[in-house]
Amino acid sequence: MGTRLLLDESLSERLLEPLLDQFPGSVHIRHLTEAAPTDQAVWELARAGGFVLVTRDRDFARLSDQHGGSPKVIWLNIGTASSPAIASFLLRAQLDLARNGR
Repeated sequence: MGTRLLLDESLSERLLEPLLDQFPGSVHIRHLTEAAPTDQAVWELARAGGFVLVTRDRDFARLSDQHGGSPKVIWLNIGTASSPAIASFLLRAQLDLARNGR
């Protein structure tokens, strides 16, 4: 199975559409839970589901530093980039993600 992304609530659900061909099985956090989950809950969902967590939230980078390893986190520290720009970035990064274990 290829890399599956979990988009956190700081990202638009519309971001999934251009990514699904290259990242099949990817989901937005709103597809997994109805309530607004805590960062720790999102972290656990990503870990348990084998997802790479994609976020604009710096707190997940801190969780990654604290817990290490799984899940991998892509912290989009790119300001107010549009969904198409973010999708383009992730699609370009696909080979690096595949080479680094997912």
